[in-house]
Amino acid sequence: MTPLMLIVFRFPPHVAVGTSMMMIFFSSVMSSIGHIAQGHVAWGYAII
Repeated sequence: MTPLMLIVFRFPPHVAVGTSMMMIFFSSVMSSIGHIAQGHVAWGYAII
């Protein structure tokens, strides 16, 4: 994703990296919520 923003869309590097990190953060939060809601989290391992 970051190389695409750098090369194709000509974003400045700091904007491309920040945007990529934000997208990954929100994606991982939403995925975590989904797994928690479905009961797929082994809390004993997750807390460690």
